[in-house]
Amino acid sequence: MHGALSIYVHYPYCSRICSFCNFNKYLLPSSTSQDALFGHYQKELKYGLNRYAASNSSRKIRSVYFGGGTPSLAPGIVPAVLQTILECGYSLDADCEVTLEANPSSLPNLQRLSDDGVTRMSLGVQSLSSSKHLAFFRREHTVSQAISALERLAKARSLFKHGFTFDLLFGNPILPGGVQTSLQDDLALAIPFAKIGGHLSLYELIVEGGTPLARQIQKDPSNCIMPDQDLRAEEYEQAAKVFRQHDWLHYEVSSFAASKQHIGRHNFAFWMGAPLLGIGPGAHGRLPLKRDDELVQVRTRNVPDPKRWAEQINTLQHGCAKEDTLTSGEFAEELIVLGLRTSAGVSASRFKALLAEGGQITNLSEHLDVDEVSQLVEHGLLVYNETSAILADTPDEWQSAYDHGSLRTTHRGRFVLDTMLPRLLKS
Repeated sequence: MHGALSIYVHYPYCSRICSFCNFNKYLLPSSTSQDALFGHYQKELKYGLNRYAASNSSRKIRSVYFGGGTPSLAPGIVPAVLQTILECGYSLDADCEVTLEANPSSLPNLQRLSDDGVTRMSLGVQSLSSSKHLAFFRREHTVSQAISALERLAKARSLFKHGFTFDLLFGNPILPGGVQTSLQDDLALAIPFAKIGGHLSLYELIVEGGTPLARQIQKDPSNCIMPDQDLRAEEYEQAAKVFRQHDWLHYEVSSFAASKQHIGRHNFAFWMGAPLLGIGPGAHGRLPLKRDDELVQVRTRNVPDPKRWAEQINTLQHGCAKEDTLTSGEFAEELIVLGLRTSAGVSASRFKALLAEGGQITNLSEHLDVDEVSQLVEHGLLVYNETSAILADTPDEWQSAYDHGSLRTTHRGRFVLDTMLPRLLKS
C-alpha cells in the first residue's frame, strides 16, 4: 500500500540567520569539513534505509528533498545521498523528484546541480516588492537579486524535469515610515516566473516565539506593526483569486501549481500518509515499521544540534533523539488533518487501507463527528459522502483512491480549516 519511500535531508547551516525563521538552523562554521559531514549523512541514511527494508518490501524512492538551512551551500550533498541510496539496493522511481532549496544570493551552478541529479529547485524569495522588508528580515538578498536568480532559473528551466518553485510571504509588518509590502505587486512580478517554473508557495508570516523577530517586536512594538487577521485573510483570498484567474490549482493551503504535473510530489506524498525517512540534524520522519510482528507507524525526531547529532551517529549509526509509536487513533487523526490541507482531501478507501496495514479495521466515518460534519457541509465548508473517482488536482498515482465517503474542504472551507478541525474530529 505504501509504495515508494520519500526522504527528507536536513542541512542546518546558513550564512545568515533570518529574523523570522523558526527552523532548526545554525550559522555555517568556517571550519566545517564537508567530506566529514557528508559521511555522517551517508551513515545515517544507510541505517535508515536498511531499517525500513526490514519492515517493508518496496525499494523505490519517490522523492528526495534537501531542505534547511541552506543546503545549496553544500551542493555536494546531493550526489553523496543519491549514490548511497543506490548502494543500499534502492532505486529512484522513474519520476523521482529531487528538490534542492537555495537562496537568491547563493544560487550554485545550475548545470552542475542538474548533472548531480537535482530535478527541481526551490528558491527562498519572500518578497519581490520591498528590499527594506528583506533587510528587516535579515535576508541576504535584495529584490533585484531575487529577480536575477529567478531569471537564471527561468533560462535554465530545461535542466530541471520538475521545474522550480519559490515562496512569497503575506501578512508582512508595516515598517517605520509606513513602508509596506504589496502582495498584489509581488504576484504581478511573480506570476511570469511561476508560469515557467510551474509552482509557487504562499506563506503567512507567523511571529514565532524565541525568534529575533519576536524579540524585536516585544522590545519596540511601534517599530514593526503587524496587520490584523482580517487583513491577512483578505490578502490570502486576493492571492487565491489571482491564481484562479490564471487557471492554477490551489492544491494545498499554501501551494499553487500550474497543473497536476507540477504539484510538489514530496510534500503531497506526506500529506497523503506515505512514509517519510528524515535524516540530518533535527529532521523529522514517519515510517511504517514492524514491532512484535505488527506494522505500526513510528514518528521520528533527530537530535537538533549538529555536533551532538554527528557524535551519536559515530556511536549508534543514527541521529534519532526520540521515537513515538502512533496509536491507530493518532495515525487516523494525522491522516485527516494532513489530508484536509489539500484540495484532494481524505480518501475513504486509502484511509481504510492504511489503517488496515496495522491491523485496524476501521472506516473514516468512525473518526468523525458526523453531526458536526453535516453542519459544516450545510454551511458550504466541507464536501463529504460523494463519489469522486478522479480529482483534477490530484497526481495520477493517487487518483484511483477517491470514492464514496471521501472528505475534503470547499474553497471557502480552506480559509477556516484550523477552526473546523476540532469540530469535525471525534473526541
